Amino acid sequence: MKYKKSIIIKVGKKLGKTLVIFAGVHGNEKVGIKALKVLLTKIKIEYGKVYFVFANPKAIRLGIRNTEKDLNRSFVANNTGKTYEEKRAKILMGILNKSDALLDLHAFEYREGSPFIICEKDSYELARKMDFKFITSGWDNFDVGSTDGYMHTLRKQAICLELGSTSKTSEYLPLAISSIMQFLKYHGAVSGKIKNYNKKQIFLKLVKRIYKKADDFSFSKKFKTGDKLGPRKIFAKDGEKTYRAKKNDYIIFPDDSAGIGEEVGLVAREMWAGIGHASAPPGAALDPASALSIPDVSATRRLLPGHRQKKTA
Repeated sequence: MKYKKSIIIKVGKKLGKTLVIFAGVHGNEKVGIKALKVLLTKIKIEYGKVYFVFANPKAIRLGIRNTEKDLNRSFVANNTGKTYEEKRAKILMGILNKSDALLDLHAFEYREGSPFIICEKDSYELARKMDFKFITSGWDNFDVGSTDGYMHTLRKQAICLELGSTSKTSEYLPLAISSIMQFLKYHGAVSGKIKNYNKKQIFLKLVKRIYKKADDFSFSKKFKTGDKLGPRKIFAKDGEKTYRAKKNDYIIFPDDSAGIGEEVGLVAREMWAGIGHASAPPGAALDPASALSIPDVSATRRLLPGHRQKKTA
């Protein structure tokens, strides 16, 4: 890494918000890491304070997802773990506790697919301006211990960006850089207007996580993240069980190479579609306190007996 320090703080000359930007929560997701390195050489914060964080420096240095445990499942208030990632999460939660908003940059280790946003209603106003076709919500009910989920328990704003496949870092680097600048401008850390995204956006809500039960699991075709599933059509078979899509269902992170008990994909349902900045999706709220619906993050993930958690955001 060019930067020996994993946490870089830049402070403006005028009062403003305290913001935090994470990259490298998973060490092999390089697009966010490269974006931070590019911007840190030239970015000047005008208002408030911004933490630029290389979240998992040991995994980044080794070029692997994690060293002992998924860092993005370690952000829980009662974290007493002893692994490297759990100890690191405790440090990073200290920063989140005193920050107003989080931007977390990721990529995915699956077949090629569309980049997308993970956020809740309190962040829709910003998400509708960002250069993404898909905006997804509902992840807190599935992914206990994530960075954005932890911020939501604090009733604070958080946006997680899935910046395409890990095999296309160079292609999605400009999107990562522009997204960081949009986040900083929106929250007033730097001057400048945010250009509206003038294309159709699709708002999805996560409804189902699918785990592999049989060796002969198969999808009906080679799907990629963001593909729409045909209404009432069977899109996957798992032994005797079949999976049939409902109207306006989409697939996220399809991976039929997963082992028994691992995740093979998630299903998300379209809630609204349109030109994002022109009109608000149903239920969108600009007041963070009224927009958040906080799940019981103390509950454990519902896994089938003996099943292991699959790699996701």
